[in-house]
Amino acid sequence: MALELHEAEIWADCFEAAAAVPGNPLGAVVQRSMSPPLHTLEALDSPDSNRVVGLGAGSPATRDQLREIVDFHRSRGHRHLRVELSPVAAPAELPAWLIDEGFTRDLASPTKIVRSTDDVGPTPTDTPVRLLGPEHREAIGALNSLVWGDWSASSPAASWFGATVGAEGFRHYGIFDGDRLVSVGVMVVKGELAWLGFGATHLHYQDRGLRAASLALRLAHARDLGCQMVHAEVQTRYSASPKLPFEPLYDRQSYSLAC
Repeated sequence: MALELHEAEIWADCFEAAAAVPGNPLGAVVQRSMSPPLHTLEALDSPDSNRVVGLGAGSPATRDQLREIVDFHRSRGHRHLRVELSPVAAPAELPAWLIDEGFTRDLASPTKIVRSTDDVGPTPTDTPVRLLGPEHREAIGALNSLVWGDWSASSPAASWFGATVGAEGFRHYGIFDGDRLVSVGVMVVKGELAWLGFGATHLHYQDRGLRAASLALRLAHARDLGCQMVHAEVQTRYSASPKLPFEPLYDRQSYSLAC
């Protein structure tokens, strides 16, 4: 439950950071009237941004809450929405309610992976990984856009990926080849939990151990900052990879709505 609520809050923080970009080019909207918070990008209609995590985790969801989530997106002309349910999502009828509202169960699913900081090694000193700052915002956005594909929106995807640079709790880590940023990853620290995400490595620099170096430094920093647990999510087919210094904890059930 704590991991689900932690990620839901971080996800909302990402949208608030996007809304704070001058001119709000992606039309980011956040409403914290319920748990999990409602949020979207009005300039983009994609299940990757119209995404709900943590529903029914803090307290049992209701049918009215589910309909409010759907109406929130439909009122903005969106046709795509994804809800990801954890094993602690309540009530037990929630999956059936989603089906009643027109959602379908996805074949692919994400898995929550975790790592305790108790056995994390010493903080690496001989590492190519650097903490990034606002001066790297444009490069961070450009690299993510290149790796993940620029979205079909009125504004570039770089606005989204660069929005959280400098935001409270967000720490961006990068690796350079000369002056060129070739790998980036994010860690968000809130209390005794740390979340990892938004990792991207240029295609020409993959399989060179850059992700492992970034993970090692972020895990050490999480421990140094007092975090007891680090969590992330990957597609289930990758969750048991020996390259990931994490343990699979649980799978989510993913439901998509296209109308």
